[in-house]
Amino acid sequence: MWEEEIVRPAPNRRVLLAAGIGLLLLLVAGCIFLFPFGFASQPALSFSKRQPSIVASKMYMNPGKMLALSGDSLGFWRVWQHNDSVAVNRFGPLGEAEWVADYSINSPLVDINGRQLILADAETGQVFTIEQGKGVTNALTLDGKIEAVAIAETGQWLVIHRPANGAPEYLESELAFHSRDGSLLFQIPLTNALPITAKMNQNGTQFFLLISKVSADGLENHLLSYADTGQVIWTAQLPDGPPIGLTIKPFADRIAVAIGNSVICYSGAGQPLWQHVGQGMVQDMIFLGQGDQVAYASQKVSVFSYKKQSLITVLTGQGQVAWQYEVKGSVPRLASGPTTLSAIIANDAGVHCIGSDGQVRWSQKHPYNEKKVEDFAAHIAYSGSNTVLVQLTDGRMLVLRGE
Repeated sequence: MWEEEIVRPAPNRRVLLAAGIGLLLLLVAGCIFLFPFGFASQPALSFSKRQPSIVASKMYMNPGKMLALSGDSLGFWRVWQHNDSVAVNRFGPLGEAEWVADYSINSPLVDINGRQLILADAETGQVFTIEQGKGVTNALTLDGKIEAVAIAETGQWLVIHRPANGAPEYLESELAFHSRDGSLLFQIPLTNALPITAKMNQNGTQFFLLISKVSADGLENHLLSYADTGQVIWTAQLPDGPPIGLTIKPFADRIAVAIGNSVICYSGAGQPLWQHVGQGMVQDMIFLGQGDQVAYASQKVSVFSYKKQSLITVLTGQGQVAWQYEVKGSVPRLASGPTTLSAIIANDAGVHCIGSDGQVRWSQKHPYNEKKVEDFAAHIAYSGSNTVLVQLTDGRMLVLRGE
């Protein structure tokens, strides 16, 4: 008897090939889908074994809310608020106290440009300009609510305020531009606009306004550039989204604006240079020294785990990602200075100095938070003497110098 042989049809090669291609496409699509939600991997920032030297260490009792910390060629400014008072401190490059003054201010607005500082009370209309080595150089009170202030290192300053007699249903503000001695040079009406922030270049020849305008479709973001004569140089409409802020190079040959998770860069003449869309909302942004690289800190949240992820990203002069780190802990704050191309970053874990090439130069862990301060954080500033001032929210202040 013959044995029966069961013969199965050979698999169709075309079917197998199609199935393989389908699986590959599903894998690629999954990676693309997961990327925006926090599953893309960035190298984690780790502490370097190289540490800076601690030049000075101080302790301040009952510290208030930090408003501003800035460095320049001769030292540091520190501005913080405690209850209904604002303290302005001036330190030398090694952290030595040089000058301090208290101001009765409830709703402070601050801008610093080199050795010049402007301080205002948004509610009462008080305005003070302060210069390193001289103290208060101008003081006046405006009749209305102040919305933004800015100052140049050469001493010119501006105030945007809403007059007290203005109709509350209309968005009408007024920009007043003053000389170094406080003389009013010109005024500009701002209609149908919500001022977000203002910045002046180093020598006061150009200033910039980030505003939101009300249109039939909602709010529109705009960047305005003015000359020191009050003439509009150029304007640009920005992407939709929450306006975060802007940063400019000392002589305003480049301007970077943050809107939501986007960074847009313009030349001083208003030419759009590039636009970068990042991961998560931008929290802080600087130019590295006098170069064209932009560093920004951001935070994103995974829609699956709800875990917050902090990132530090540096963009080239063409808007490409030069390097990026995931930072454990709170969103880092950033600092740089005219004599360095490094990024100084600090959060609740410590301080790092990272070169423009992405290499960590040195790191410093924070001392133990003995007071168990809630929302423990660090603020930083870089001086022209290659020193870094670190102010912790528990009152401790350190001055570091990299090797």
